[in-house]
Amino acid sequence: CGEISSTALWELKQSKINSEEAYQEMIRVLGAYCADNLRFKVQIGAYKNPSLFKYQRYIPYGQPEIIKYPDGITRITIGEFKTIAEANAIRNKIIQSGQKDSWIVSFENGKRMTLQELVDQIIKHQESK
Repeated sequence: CGEISSTALWELKQSKINSEEAYQEMIRVLGAYCADNLRFKVQIGAYKNPSLFKYQRYIPYGQPEIIKYPDGITRITIGEFKTIAEANAIRNKIIQSGQKDSWIVSFENGKRMTLQELVDQIIKHQESK
């Protein structure tokens, strides 16, 4: 697992992931980071009515996991990866096959969190050392 500089983490914390450029920077900085209780998945859809989403064409990249969350949104993810870099390789293939708005989500101890929340967790962990 790769180390992350505190400076790079604080720069990520200050930025908002609202563009592809910012997203790619986060993937670059966090790409090799891993922890025993942390996994990454590629989210290919989030819908109130998931029956309209044709996810079958993405099965070659991994078995889709379809979970309805308490907010009423059903999220569809593929894969379970130890690093963001591994997840991003599949994300890029999924984007090339037509699902342009796929992204990576992180799970700590099975609990879903955004990459921005992950940055906060990593900073908190580093500060506690």
